[in-house]
Amino acid sequence: MDHSDITVSKKPLKNLGYILFNLNYFLWMMIVMLHHLPVIPKVSDSFALNMEYTSVFVGISLFIFGFFIRVNKEATIENLFVVVLIVSLLYNLLRSGGGVVGPLQAVTFLASAINIPSSKLREFLKYDIILRTGILIFVVLTGYGNVGYYGVGYAGFVNINPFGMWIMVIVVECFLLLQSRFFYMWLLFATSVTYLLYTVGSSRTAVLSLLVSAILSLLFFKHNIKKNLSYLWIIIPFIIVIFYQNINYFSSNFIYKLNNLFSDRITMAQTILSQYKIELWGQRIVLVSRSLASTSFGRLQYLVLDNSYLTMLLMIGLISTILAITLLIRGSFQLFYKFKSHAILPIVFFSLLGVSENNMIMIEYNFLFIVMGALLLNKHTEYEKNKSSLV
Repeated sequence: MDHSDITVSKKPLKNLGYILFNLNYFLWMMIVMLHHLPVIPKVSDSFALNMEYTSVFVGISLFIFGFFIRVNKEATIENLFVVVLIVSLLYNLLRSGGGVVGPLQAVTFLASAINIPSSKLREFLKYDIILRTGILIFVVLTGYGNVGYYGVGYAGFVNINPFGMWIMVIVVECFLLLQSRFFYMWLLFATSVTYLLYTVGSSRTAVLSLLVSAILSLLFFKHNIKKNLSYLWIIIPFIIVIFYQNINYFSSNFIYKLNNLFSDRITMAQTILSQYKIELWGQRIVLVSRSLASTSFGRLQYLVLDNSYLTMLLMIGLISTILAITLLIRGSFQLFYKFKSHAILPIVFFSLLGVSENNMIMIEYNFLFIVMGALLLNKHTEYEKNKSSLV
């Protein structure tokens, strides 16, 4: 039997999988624009949640479709990890309710990225940059002054942090596609954006995330550390857990200054950790509680766990978190294999972002979930292509 005939016959189905993936991604980003950012008319919370469930269902269906179309006999251990993680998160969802939907959605997008062949990955990244830039322009032009969730609107966004983060994600994504001869142009662009965000809106999270990751990227590149950066996904949450377990051993003055630097995030995390413990499986946590925050700490206006790693550990449980971090580490290896040293900046940026924001586990911000999924789940085809080119 001529196996090339089979490959040709499956080409229309592979193209269909890629088109359907892009459509599912586009529809979710439109819901994000109308709800999470937000822009008038703002869609209802229930509709947005239903659409999130819908994207999860479509993502799982596309993963199954892509698996049978692309993988054949060459299924990798990562395919099995994805299946186990999805089942684990679905079990958590049944036990704990809607709080698990965000991480589950990110994982299902990672899984459904099996429909993005390696040859079209750069094409998808360009499409994503154009989509994000278009959304940014539309939100700023149509939603300026719109009041957000916490009574503060900024250029159509909920507040300055999502606005700054949205721009920084575009900057980081451009760097991943950067060609060496355009490095200084990108550096000028990134510096200008950083300065603008700092002076106009004081978006500390976005600015600090990019500055620290850029500095570390230069150091790591200079000393050729590279792939060891993949372990940041497990080193950082380990340090965070140790820190909160031993927080009473630090001086109160140090904690006070650190808490101010992170805009009360440490205090809020302590409050939540005093009520909930890390369990094997997920649990439902009410993250926003204005009354509890105001009665306990006076100046706090809301209570939220702005830490992606603690959110995963508390809400989806230890087992799912270990599986997810394992995939992130494996995905980082593949990112270095495909994009070489350019992978340093996005890995450092998103791994550090998880310390002060939940955006790391939101698909509308962390495009690495999709890139890693495409690389991991099509890994066998990339190796086969390289092997055949050497013959």
